[in-house]
Amino acid sequence: MKIKFIMPMWPKESMWGKMGSGIPSLSLATIAALTPPDIDISIKYDERSPINYDEPLDIVAMTGMTPVAKRAYEIAAEFKKRGVYVVMGGIHATLMPDEVSQHVDTIFVGEGEGIWEEFLEDFKNKRPKKLYKNEKLIDLTKSPVPRLDFYKGLDPLGIFFPNRISVTKEMGFFLPNIIQTTRGCPFDCDFCTVTKFFGPSYRYKSYEQIRREIESMDRTRFRGNEVFFADDNICCNRQYLKGMCEAITEYKLDWYCQATASVAEDDEALKYLQKSGCKVFFIGFDSLNQESLNDIHKKHNTVKKYIDTISKIHDHGISLHGSFMFGFDHDDISVFENFLEFAHKTQLDAAFLTVVTPFPNTTLFHRLNKENRIISYDWNKYDISTVVYKPKKMTVEQLQEGYYWMFREFHSTRNIFQRLYGHTPSYRINIGSNLAFKIFGGKAFPKQKNIERFKVREKQASLLSDNQ
Repeated sequence: MKIKFIMPMWPKESMWGKMGSGIPSLSLATIAALTPPDIDISIKYDERSPINYDEPLDIVAMTGMTPVAKRAYEIAAEFKKRGVYVVMGGIHATLMPDEVSQHVDTIFVGEGEGIWEEFLEDFKNKRPKKLYKNEKLIDLTKSPVPRLDFYKGLDPLGIFFPNRISVTKEMGFFLPNIIQTTRGCPFDCDFCTVTKFFGPSYRYKSYEQIRREIESMDRTRFRGNEVFFADDNICCNRQYLKGMCEAITEYKLDWYCQATASVAEDDEALKYLQKSGCKVFFIGFDSLNQESLNDIHKKHNTVKKYIDTISKIHDHGISLHGSFMFGFDHDDISVFENFLEFAHKTQLDAAFLTVVTPFPNTTLFHRLNKENRIISYDWNKYDISTVVYKPKKMTVEQLQEGYYWMFREFHSTRNIFQRLYGHTPSYRINIGSNLAFKIFGGKAFPKQKNIERFKVREKQASLLSDNQ
């Protein structure tokens, strides 16, 4: 049996479509590990070179988020024309199973462990089902060591030059190693897809599993000692976190993770993280407006603590990449300038900046849909940079153009230098992240005219001065 795993590309006109994937897919690496060794498997990243639809295959398996759904359907149609059996899992298939099932032969809803092996057995016996679904959350201690070696041969420079002849194939991705130690999140933010996929309960791998995964990595490769911990919220259980830090300290890794701002309230945890080699926190601040956070059920974020949070994390030698969304119901046109001032004041190392995006079947999607505020159901536009709904305190045009202006301004050479000069503890990933967004955001987002309309605070200061 021959199986091709395919990661569909993001829309070409989007920033992510231009930037490409810098981190390997953990889901495909896990499914590869669940596949018996007598089955011939290979992987294809759609963004890197054309797909050979005439390759003799038994099964094509895809995964992906909402923005890649239409591309996945195109790929499925081409392979089905040639008699290849097509399956799809992942977040979009879980959120929209009825839609996805119209385009593929079999869909997987939820986590893949258990149901992938069941499908392979059914396929071998010529009785595959249309739908496979885990009725309960899987025991994470039984999840296999992901096949990160599966990605050897993918060329990182292919992101920039997809048609080049590779001389650096052993490098793989820019950040080749990825681990997930926990799944689930106890919070249920209105915009988030995590609890829809992994559930609200917090589940753990054993420390021994984590050690095995680290030891399975090829740490001699390009950036082989750097690891991204893909947990959606690595700091939920502080005792587990501290034990995990102790378990990995001996490997002398440089590692990066996603956490909530509350981790800064635990000085002991920060010391454990620093000692174990944690270099970057990715934290979802999401908004500088407390009312917006309360509205989306993210009350565990406290805006008035943000400055101290960033300062304390920096004091422990850890960089901070903040995630912010623009276009919540309490946001007006001043939100862009307010963010830029905050980022400058806190010396924010890097940021993941998006417009609010109501992914299908989330609480946010259902609310906006009920209010008749969604203006597009074209999944290609759900690229987290395109406005697909009517904001309350801005026009669609103001939100879209204000976002473009703010994104470009944050990633200007001057702004990058001012934020990073003199303090950045992880210069390579901080500079690399900022430059990547500067380059590819610059390619995807048009320059804005009449930018003075977004400088609300500057205008207010000028008027106040004139009246004195």
